[in-house]
Amino acid sequence: MNHRRWSLFLLLAMLGTLGWWLLARHQSRPSVLRWNGQSAEYWIGRLSYHDLEGAEVSAEEFLFSAGPEVVPVLTSGLQKHDHWIYDQWHALYFKLGQWQRYFSLPVNRAGYRANCARGLGLIGPPASAAVPNLKVALRDPNPEVRRASLGALGRITRGTSGVTELLVAGLADPDPHHRLACLWALKHCLPGHPKAAEALRGIMVDPDSNFRAIAAEALGRDITSAHLNFPLLTNALHDSSLAVRMRAARSLARLPGDRTGSADALRFALETKLSSRSNDLDILILIGALSDLGPDARSAKPLLLRLSQTNDASGDYALIGLGRLEPADPRWTEELVLRLELSSTGDPFGVAWELGRRGEFARDALPALGRLATMTNNARLQTMAATSAWRIDPASPEPFSLLSNYLSPTSVFGRYEIVRLLGELGPAGRPAAPALRRLLYSRGIMMHDYAREALESVAPDILENPWN
Repeated sequence: MNHRRWSLFLLLAMLGTLGWWLLARHQSRPSVLRWNGQSAEYWIGRLSYHDLEGAEVSAEEFLFSAGPEVVPVLTSGLQKHDHWIYDQWHALYFKLGQWQRYFSLPVNRAGYRANCARGLGLIGPPASAAVPNLKVALRDPNPEVRRASLGALGRITRGTSGVTELLVAGLADPDPHHRLACLWALKHCLPGHPKAAEALRGIMVDPDSNFRAIAAEALGRDITSAHLNFPLLTNALHDSSLAVRMRAARSLARLPGDRTGSADALRFALETKLSSRSNDLDILILIGALSDLGPDARSAKPLLLRLSQTNDASGDYALIGLGRLEPADPRWTEELVLRLELSSTGDPFGVAWELGRRGEFARDALPALGRLATMTNNARLQTMAATSAWRIDPASPEPFSLLSNYLSPTSVFGRYEIVRLLGELGPAGRPAAPALRRLLYSRGIMMHDYAREALESVAPDILENPWN
């Protein structure tokens, strides 16, 4: 009798194992979509906001190169259920040591679902068909899946489809990682959603400086309630965190409404920093914000005049600011040209950038820009000088090969400024659009956002249909 019971137990165990295996096989049935010789599941399993240096391709490239069929594949992946067999194999794989090379890298089901949500977020509005599934994924048992789905909803919907309310409610979650995901997503809901702005104003007094910095940056996008944002951003100019101070200064310069009030607040902060001999970065940021206000910052002219007498970066930035305050006065452009000819001091990169913005009025800068454009020991400055010369005189050599080379995966330092430069060029920067498109998937999430912002002015059609 015992023998028969034991045999029956073994048979049931075998049938159960076979059933689980068949179920797992059915649930993990690969899609027909393939790219670069690998299945969609292979690439989704490797999605990350971090690139491996030296890799020929990144998994993110799959999102933008495999075609619009990527969206339904990612959407389907959100529905993969947890399975203990996969979890056990995932745990065992990392204990195999040198034997790992005989097996493919496994991804547990929760990690796979989170990657699907991240991928949909990176694609952005063209992945709008996945919004209902992402809302369902907000109830996923895994917190990482929920956070990734929140981020994706913010990026895809920009606050429509009732998403703003979900994100605002998520700010009350006790998990700081969940709150951070909601905060990042709310940033994409501005401008246009007063509830998002109201929630972000509440974050400006959060004890976490990272949260305050994100909120300070986001409020600069809010065009509906500048009068409510103004006092918060003004106070943030004196925050204990440099990141908060920097983003508050830039946001104040963007606020509509009382721009002379913004200028006075920035000028007072600059005077305070100068009297306390604060760090140079604070000073440069405040001068830059005043410059962005242009003629509305006239009250800062005496201070900028005093700073312009120095021959360091603050002197260069002060001259740039004076030229923005008084754009019709040619002496500020002449002073900048002289600074560029003496480029051994100060910030020739910033001076060259500003002269390029002034176009025909900076024609006297062409010889100095031409000299810098032939430099071989500073690719960043060379690229900026060549572009500025072309902006001043379109008969100058086109800079797009330099721009594209500098934005290549092998370049690391200073690419954000070049991305911003292309954004300023607008449609004229179209020849460099492929390099910007590559940045959507070749670097981390911040560079992804910078490239997306530039493409909105250079080639918006790429964002509307990223697979074209």
